[in-house]
Amino acid sequence: MRTQGEIEAAVCEGISRFEQEYMGRGPKDIHTHVIGDLLVVRLSTAVWNGSGPLRVSCRGGRRSLPRTGH
Repeated sequence: MRTQGEIEAAVCEGISRFEQEYMGRGPKDIHTHVIGDLLVVRLSTAVWNGSGPLRVSCRGGRRSLPRTGH
């Protein structure tokens, strides 16, 4: 039977390989935690133009998305 650390390392490796194969680059940092029957994975990925988080602003009670120029 695998230890908890071995399971967490295997999940990290699999997710990293998936991101490299399908997204073109892997995560900058990855942490996996097994808590009972819950699997928590935290990825820290380098952000490049066009893939950053979408900012939402509220003006006059309405939510509006910024224009990207594309």
